[in-house]
Amino acid sequence: MAERYKLRVGTRIDGKIYRPGSVVELDEELKETQQVKDLFENDYLEPIEEDTEEEQEEEEETRQIDRTTLTAVEGIGDTYADRIIAEFESVEALQEASVEEIAEVQGVNAPLAEEVKEVIEE
Repeated sequence: MAERYKLRVGTRIDGKIYRPGSVVELDEELKETQQVKDLFENDYLEPIEEDTEEEQEEEEETRQIDRTTLTAVEGIGDTYADRIIAEFESVEALQEASVEEIAEVQGVNAPLAEEVKEVIEE
């Protein structure tokens, strides 16, 4: 059973980038990874007992970009997807970005940026 934690630092867990204050669900398998063990050891994860309305709103506001959504665009592989994720961090930030801003990501040209913009806005 997955348990919910609030992150005190920004980090990447299981291929997704999370900002400080993000809520993450960790199952037993993820808890056994060295990265998550380090987060626990450094007290960077705060257990969440029950959701408050504020936490639910915050979680929705910081929806993370899913790599598989980006790699669905022909020409965007894991490397380019990771670069886009690193640059924009959240779905909202990517949705607000212009095609030109997306095209500034190394390796992403204007036509690819347009396709990314279309996919992320769906």
